[in-house]
Amino acid sequence: TGDIESLKDMPLTSCNLCNCYKLTGNIEVFKNMNIETLDLQSCSKLQGDIKSLKDCPLQILDLAGTIIEGNLESLPKSVTNLNLASTNIEGNIKDPPQSITDLNLKSCTELEGDIESLKDCPLQKLDLPLCRELTGVMSPHIFVLLLEGKAKFDGCGTITMPS
Repeated sequence: TGDIESLKDMPLTSCNLCNCYKLTGNIEVFKNMNIETLDLQSCSKLQGDIKSLKDCPLQILDLAGTIIEGNLESLPKSVTNLNLASTNIEGNIKDPPQSITDLNLKSCTELEGDIESLKDCPLQKLDLPLCRELTGVMSPHIFVLLLEGKAKFDGCGTITMPS
């Protein structure tokens, strides 16, 4: 229980509040912080727009199960590990941060676009189940991830293998 406003003046570089279900407030509190790791998974009462984190030097961002809003274009370009599963994130995946190695967008039903947008990301793990509006031909690299069991597309739009 509490409000994340109490963190406002703390010089945090890492913050793990995962499963703090009763935590309230707006993620804008992290806006001017030099934070590299932010785990707010399942903090279902937090509010805000992901664009408030755009200028943070985040490498690991986990907002899964929150009601955070926004679009992928507003993400920090430094992020390598991104979990936005079951969030209200929307928009097009056409311009993801090229630094992403681990991407989980499971059940982000409002996302759309062509999976080819991910071809230049150094992905090691990709979870896109139930992203119904995603379509396209997967790159050879993503196809290898699928074969290795490191990519999931169950319930996606029409995603095909490379020819």
